[in-house]
Amino acid sequence: MTRSIFKSDIILFFLLIIVFCGALMTAYIRVSTTMTGYAIGELKDKEFELLEEKSRLRMKIAKLTRKENLMILAKKQNKRSAKQEELALQ
Repeated sequence: MTRSIFKSDIILFFLLIIVFCGALMTAYIRVSTTMTGYAIGELKDKEFELLEEKSRLRMKIAKLTRKENLMILAKKQNKRSAKQEELALQ
């Protein structure tokens, strides 16, 4: 009789260990999934910020490369080079 109780206790013990390990694995997987979700959210926020910056920079490039602005910049550059030549001659 004591032998059968001993065997059933061992079986019960191993079953409890298996259930406990399963519970730990479930908790680990849930925490891991939650942390991954937070990381994805942060990356999506960063992506949104970068896309906004890209849009602003494209607008800035378009503004700077307009024909009128390029003409103004060329005139300013010509005036600067003329002043530098003048200073160099003195």
